[in-house]
Amino acid sequence: MSTRVNVAIPLKVPWKLSPSVSAFRVEVTENDAAEVAFDVYDLSGRDGVEDLEFLRVVMEFPGGQWVRMYPVIDDDDPDLLGRFDWGSVPSFFDATRSPHETGEEFRSAWRAAGVCPDPWVYEVESSTWLGESGAGRFGCRHFLVRGREMWVEVLALGYSWRWHRPARSSELG
Repeated sequence: MSTRVNVAIPLKVPWKLSPSVSAFRVEVTENDAAEVAFDVYDLSGRDGVEDLEFLRVVMEFPGGQWVRMYPVIDDDDPDLLGRFDWGSVPSFFDATRSPHETGEEFRSAWRAAGVCPDPWVYEVESSTWLGESGAGRFGCRHFLVRGREMWVEVLALGYSWRWHRPARSSELG
């Protein structure tokens, strides 16, 4: 019997990290938190989002003093993908159907649940990095933000997110 490690569990959020250009911004404040900002897709149609020209989310990771970032050279890089167990992430891939059909099934599941089935943001259970870093003794959890061209991992006490509202050019000095 093998024990599963580094199991990626999708976070329950109503958006999906943009698979085209996620435009990551990562900031770590000493003795405080890590923040990761990125572009997203949203199917919710909720109030307060429709006036945003570009949908962008800021995730805050309190106590996020452990951060790893690395570029993605190849979407199918087995070394990168092999670091995690993806068995708990719903898959809508079906080689017998068209990408349009499977894409519509994905969007239908998203709308029905109110959360994205695979937002490309995960909590990593049974994390080896938590043990290696010693962050587990502080109650930290392991999070992964999977962009198209960069991945970011954070060990933190938890997470929250908010819509990013950039300053309009008229508000800048």
